[in-house]
Amino acid sequence: EYSALKLDILFVINPLTIWDLKGIKECKGTFLPNTPEGFLAWSDYVETLVKRYQGKVKAWEIYNEPRGDYGNKNGASYAQLVKYGYLAVKRVDPNALVVLGGLTGGDPQLTWFGGCDDYRRRFPIGCQEGPEKGVLDYLRDDPDCQGTGCFDVFDYHTYAFANEYRVDGKEERRTHQDFVELLRFHGFTSKLIINKEGATYSGEDMRAEKDGRPLTLQTEQDQAIFLFKRAVYRVSEGLARVHWSRFREQARTQPQLANYMGLIYNGIPNKCSSG
Repeated sequence: EYSALKLDILFVINPLTIWDLKGIKECKGTFLPNTPEGFLAWSDYVETLVKRYQGKVKAWEIYNEPRGDYGNKNGASYAQLVKYGYLAVKRVDPNALVVLGGLTGGDPQLTWFGGCDDYRRRFPIGCQEGPEKGVLDYLRDDPDCQGTGCFDVFDYHTYAFANEYRVDGKEERRTHQDFVELLRFHGFTSKLIINKEGATYSGEDMRAEKDGRPLTLQTEQDQAIFLFKRAVYRVSEGLARVHWSRFREQARTQPQLANYMGLIYNGIPNKCSSG
């Protein structure tokens, strides 16, 4: 039992459904809520879920890395999803924490969350492709959130090469302070910040790449040093939690970074591994 081990559970709620309530269509016949009917159904679902696990789950995250499914133009819809989810959680368990879905770094992600005003603050060259208002703008301005932004915790993810424990690993090399400033710019100065996901790999696979660079050899020692340095550095910067992405190596046939992030080899040969 997790409670016996005194572990806090963070539960990620996935809003994808197989029924169409005139929502945003995703792959394989699934949909994201995007109408009053859809958001009410989502609210009922979250409330039922929290009632079932009340007292066992400390924090509820509203989707994982949402921009990947919502796309660049649907920040307002995700903000509504967060609001309805937040209010449902708090109706049942006021002490539970609500986590804003993970941000993976890079300018498209930052602009989707922060909007063009935040982009112009960082880069005075304009904001040609980003949305004028970001998720944080919508949540800040929504009166139903009563100044809370309808979230308690902000989550960002860091996947990087072994020598990049200070940054998020994207081409822009965002640091923790960039995410702090993102929240501060929108008036959120007291939110908890966590690093729910993050890792580097061990081994090599020249067919896989990250940020345009092939996965050249990194040893398990390199991976262990990254784990330690990343945790110490992030906590010293003020993060409330720093998590590793996964403990066990996973077997997939497609060459990608995620195949090699596990700290424990599961004994199943990875077909796309070069060693």
